[in-house]
Amino acid sequence: MHAALTLVRQPELVRWLRDRPRDIGVAVEELPRVDLSIGDGLPRLAPADVPVGDVVVRAGELVLVPRWRCPPR
Repeated sequence: MHAALTLVRQPELVRWLRDRPRDIGVAVEELPRVDLSIGDGLPRLAPADVPVGDVVVRAGELVLVPRWRCPPR
């Protein structure tokens, strides 16, 4: 339900997806997570070791990704 509500509230996202049908699979995976925010961050698990500045986020670690840096793929 939250995914549908997100699309209703963000018609620009619907337009973006219509223009990029190849990304609908990613949207199907990500939209249910939209309401899982903690403050201004979206919780994610690192899929692999990822260097972020001087720190390495290890695979499986929980990270909070700022919403404002999460444009649709």
